[in-house]
Amino acid sequence: MAKFILEFNAIKLKEITIDSETITIGRKEDNQVVIDNLAVSGHHARVVREGNSYIIEDLASTSGTLVNGTKVVQCELHEGDHILIGKHTLVFKKEDGVNRKASSPPVKGEGRGISTERDREFYAKNLEQMMKEEKTEEGPLGIISYILTSGEVKKVTLTKNVTIIGKGENADVKVDGLFVGKSALVIHKRSGAFYISRGDGVNSPKVNGEKIKGHIRLRDNDFIEIGYTKMHFSVKEA
Repeated sequence: MAKFILEFNAIKLKEITIDSETITIGRKEDNQVVIDNLAVSGHHARVVREGNSYIIEDLASTSGTLVNGTKVVQCELHEGDHILIGKHTLVFKKEDGVNRKASSPPVKGEGRGISTERDREFYAKNLEQMMKEEKTEEGPLGIISYILTSGEVKKVTLTKNVTIIGKGENADVKVDGLFVGKSALVIHKRSGAFYISRGDGVNSPKVNGEKIKGHIRLRDNDFIEIGYTKMHFSVKEA
């Protein structure tokens, strides 16, 4: 079973077993891996297990997610990879001995291991500048419309870069249901476009009748199904 070793300033804080298909990492308490630091976004990243592989995805975090020194949107994790989340480091360990080759994140630039204190200090010092460069996405607004059990039509404007749909206390769009997860769906906005991906829970959400696999770009008038709730997605200019 795979695990993370959480470190700060090269000091080991704790070990975290990856015992579910999806775990989220962030500052808010509803994450499976909670890192209480202002440099960490509320929902910063998530790790999805696909067979024997583990995929990390950045959830449009403010400071970004770095794997072996390279800023990534999504990449496969390998034995010994160092993931920088804010000023904390998660070291990935896969105890079954599989997947030990060096990671090659699908982004520009060659990654290198954060193996020295000098490396850690370099990325920590550059964190503030990275946060300044990251701006709230502008452009069109997304709108989620759905019907409550009372019959009232609820409309939620997606004003954040990351919108969480589920039954958790910190979900931006609340959805009830026995098999609906706390963070069942994640919608993130990048370059004026909206992308949806599955979060936790055993429910199989759909877009236009098709199960969500990976990231799906949402289009105007798309329909989202989660549990017994059907939602309509629309786009309007800001």
